[in-house]
Amino acid sequence: MRVSICIPTFQRTDFLKVAIDSCLRQSYPPFEIIIGDDSTNHDTETLIHTQFKDATIPVLYFRNQPSQGERRNADDLFKRTIGDAVMLLHDDDWLLPNALSVLIPIMEKRSDVIAVYGKQKIASDEGIIDDDASFAVNKAFHRTSERSGQQSPLRAGATAQFPNDGYLVRGDIARNMGYYTGKITRRNPDFLFGLQLGLKFEGRALFWFVDEFTAVYRKSSVSMSRSQIPADGVFEGFKLIEQNLLNSALKHGDVQSWLREQIPVIIVSAAQTGDWKQSLRLYFSPWHRGRILSLGGLNRLRIIVQAALAAWIASSCDDIE
Repeated sequence: MRVSICIPTFQRTDFLKVAIDSCLRQSYPPFEIIIGDDSTNHDTETLIHTQFKDATIPVLYFRNQPSQGERRNADDLFKRTIGDAVMLLHDDDWLLPNALSVLIPIMEKRSDVIAVYGKQKIASDEGIIDDDASFAVNKAFHRTSERSGQQSPLRAGATAQFPNDGYLVRGDIARNMGYYTGKITRRNPDFLFGLQLGLKFEGRALFWFVDEFTAVYRKSSVSMSRSQIPADGVFEGFKLIEQNLLNSALKHGDVQSWLREQIPVIIVSAAQTGDWKQSLRLYFSPWHRGRILSLGGLNRLRIIVQAALAAWIASSCDDIE
């Protein structure tokens, strides 16, 4: 199976070199490594053309002028691939040597599996592995031994078991669907890509979780913005989920737990983006009903009222004009 690894990057040559080296050291070599460079200088271009020009695996370099941003950069890389499977790897993360040899056999044996992923280790900005943090993150995102094997795509996407990178997706699907390019959230499109993939293929195919460490997630200053799903991403994700509430997979305990956990963030995000009616509806929803009279619940009601008043004032001013 031919694997295309996509690495979008922006002015982090030291981290990028580690990421590329980890791809070249795979026990199952990838077919191609594609770099999308959003940098405003030539450092990345120089790195690729000097240190990787003679690599045994093609390292293809594309410079974006002007810069495209993370989402469009990744989307462009997906569409440039020709491999049977596609992997996204952020430029500050890296693969463990066994990653492809662990993930690829699942896709080769199971034609009904469209995405496969393993566990992530967590490392500091300096690259030091934190075992306690690694255990906590994988547990929080349901990447544990008792969860190994085939997964509901929708459940895996909604609960973020599907990781931010280091996964394999079948190449034709990655190229046709592309990376997430929605208009609302500016951060963490990784979560929304996994969710959209899950929504699209629930009931038609499977995800697969392998209970082995395959990648390292570096907690750098930029990657920290990807370590938690931001408010606008949660709200947009909720809207995608709500459109499919009749789907039986959404009744699963993991998804319901995620909705109950995130509903305060969703309510506030809805109000702050001007959708106070949606926010008020969610305030009295089953997921939030038990928190209505809590201090946090009352504070969220205040935010909704302020948003409604702001909308009314704006509308009144427009009428006067």
